[in-house]
Amino acid sequence: MVIQDRLIAYIVGADVSVEDETATLRASMPAYMIPLMMLIDAFPLMANGKIDRRALPIPTTDTEYVEPTTDDEIKIAEHWRQTLGIKKIGIYDDF
Repeated sequence: MVIQDRLIAYIVGADVSVEDETATLRASMPAYMIPLMMLIDAFPLMANGKIDRRALPIPTTDTEYVEPTTDDEIKIAEHWRQTLGIKKIGIYDDF
């Protein structure tokens, strides 16, 4: 699933750990404010030296699909299936 409408932090550096950076932010920020962090080798640049935002990698979620099992989960998933026109919605999907 492709991430949309989420703050993304691209980190450049070999000695940086995404897990450590995320843990540091979790200690001082609410979860909804913590960006999705992606470690990259270097920023893609345009001919004029500016960062080429269109060439940055598009993040995807690594979470597996988990089928709704309880009555409430099934009702909520069915509502979002009809509303969004998505065929398969799991309990960890984010809109």
